Amino acid sequence: MSLLNSLGCVEMISFGSECGDVSLLEETAGAVIFASQHDDFFMYMKSGDSYPVALQKTIEKYYEEDILDALTAPNNTLAVEYLKALSEYGSSIKPVTIKRVGTQHDSGKTSGYYASAAHIRRSLLAGEDIGAFVPELPVNSDTETADIRNLETAILAKLRTMSPEELEKAPNVLMGLENRIYKSARVSTNLAELYMLIKTKRYTMSRIRRIIMAEFIGIKKSDLKSPPPYVHILGMNSKGREILAAAECSLPVDTSLKALAEFGGKAARSAALEARAGDLYALAFPKRRVCGLDYTAKPIIIN
Repeated sequence: MSLLNSLGCVEMISFGSECGDVSLLEETAGAVIFASQHDDFFMYMKSGDSYPVALQKTIEKYYEEDILDALTAPNNTLAVEYLKALSEYGSSIKPVTIKRVGTQHDSGKTSGYYASAAHIRRSLLAGEDIGAFVPELPVNSDTETADIRNLETAILAKLRTMSPEELEKAPNVLMGLENRIYKSARVSTNLAELYMLIKTKRYTMSRIRRIIMAEFIGIKKSDLKSPPPYVHILGMNSKGREILAAAECSLPVDTSLKALAEFGGKAARSAALEARAGDLYALAFPKRRVCGLDYTAKPIIIN
């Protein structure tokens, strides 16, 4: 949302949701902002509830059932975060939502021509045909696919070389979780085991996975205290070129990560993290790739 707002020419954003009702989502976003600042929310958090559970309990206390129901669906939850960000930035971008149909988020089942992204990823890794569920793009079941399991040893090795003090610097590591990560990394032999040993009532599994990836890449709490410092263009079609031509961006814009890094300061730090993530991602493929590809990659142009 920060990047789109910084372009200065975006008038509308469209996203999917289970409810398909932008008014309900806007009302839910307001409820989340209220609840996350309420004393009851902090009381639930102090008692050991995770953020989503504490939020749910607070909203349940002060709002109607339709608001609570909206927060139980993952695409609705993401949509609410979009709307909160637009409000935070004082953006004039108009939100439009499209109702999700077919299969649910993370579903392992298919429905006609519909399949969840999770199902498509699993099918790709299994070498199965996904042609019925994706557009005709330059990707198919024969394309080499990255698999995080190829990084298990590297991730565990990184964690085992870090002290609790180093682990504590990653985003969302609070309340002594660094000690739990430190101990778990020393007895875990794979990522699934690591996640289960770290898991507590306070932290959802998705948050645990994000924390571990932040530790692996080297992302610190301080890195997330400000919005992105530049717009890195990875690809575009003819409509994208029109948008970029009309943009009056308040941030540096370039297709070259190297050029963006030369702005220094936060831009240099962000570019270094982006390149590091790419270098580690390159090891997740069956045929490992070399470092530095993010600095030499050309933008993808679709006519």
